[in-house]
Formats: sequence, structure tokens, C-alpha cells
Amino acid sequence: NGTHAVGQNREKWLLNPGATSALHLEMFCFLGKLMGIAIRSKQYLALHLPSIIWKLLVQDPPLMEDLEAIDLHQVQSLHDMRHIDSQGVDRASFSDIFYETFTTVSSDQREVELVPGGSEMEVDFDSRLLRCTLVERYRLHEFDQQAGAVRRGLGSVVPPCLLALHCWHELEVMVCGRATMDLALLRSMTAYSSCEESDAHIQFFWEVMEGFSDEERSVFLR
Repeated sequence: NGTHAVGQNREKWLLNPGATSALHLEMFCFLGKLMGIAIRSKQYLALHLPSIIWKLLVQDPPLMEDLEAIDLHQVQSLHDMRHIDSQGVDRASFSDIFYETFTTVSSDQREVELVPGGSEMEVDFDSRLLRCTLVERYRLHEFDQQAGAVRRGLGSVVPPCLLALHCWHELEVMVCGRATMDLALLRSMTAYSSCEESDAHIQFFWEVMEGFSDEERSVFLR
């Protein structure tokens, strides 16, 4: 979505599905260890990862809504292909409008064959649904190997049996902290020196803080 400037989560990062070497997997494992340390020490990490990655880490099956959150164009394309008959396209006219093979483009922009020899197999009106199913299956699980390496590292610091008790967004909070800041709590815990909360410049300060986004408040506190 960030590449095409559409949809949500444009600022989030993905695990590279093409990073499959022993060194890459070892680095992903180390990332998992850092996550485990963040959980134990509460020294949170600024990891902007989408739901599809967090779900894989807790072994919660990702859904199409998770794919849409990272690649809106892909989900729309699959929907249009599945329901192309509603646009008046039939068996006779399909090949005049579409030229597709049993391949898809991965998140790191590689062409991937969905079946052996898929780049040489043309998709027709009847096989389009099979291609859509294969694309969906691949895109929902293209990060499995990398997420598995992260999970191994995480499990070496935090017992996997404990991780299984949490859903994906709870794990995100445990690793990254909460994305929203309770300004009322912050204000109630603030101590003043050589000034009073009722002073004009203090009131101006809190008005500015209220106008800040959560990210700006976080930057201010750091």
C-alpha cells in the first residue's frame, strides 16, 4: 500500500519473503530475541508491523482483511477476477481482455509461479477461480518462513506456551507498547517546579499537547 499510495498501513514494514538464506533467517531469529527482551524488560521497540505479521507470530491464521491491509490492489484484483462475469465477460471474450498466467508478484516484487511451470500456463475463464485461490493462499503465507524464524527467537526468551495465550494485538502491545497516550493520566502525574498548573503558560502547554498527535506526544516525551 505504501508503494502504491493507497489504503491503510502505508507506513508499516513487512518481513522480506525473499530473504531465505541461513544468514537472513538467523537475523530474523535475532529480531525475535529482541522482541522477547522488549517484553521482559518493557523497553519497547518501535516496530511498525501490520496485522498479518503479528498473526503469524502467534500462529493465528491471517485473513483476506489482513492482506487488504498491506495490498489493497491485490485484493481488489482478486475480487474483480472472481466476479468478472458480472461485468459481461464470458468464456468467449475473456482471452481478449485478460492475459494472465499462474504466477503472482510477491511483496518484494518477485514473480512467483503458483504451480510448477505456471509462467507458461495461461488462465482462462474456467481456471480463473483456481488462480485466485492460489494467489490468495500464497500471499497470505508468503512470510511464513521468516515469521517462523522470528518466532523461534522470540520463543527462546519468552516461553512459547505463554505466547499462545495471547492474541496478535496483545503481542503487539507487549513488544511495542500502546500506540495511544492517555493525556489525562500524564497530566495528573505531572509535577510542577517554580510554577503552578493554573499559570497561563502551563495552560498553553497543555492546549498544545492536546493538539498533538500520539506520535508527536511520543517524540516530545523522548
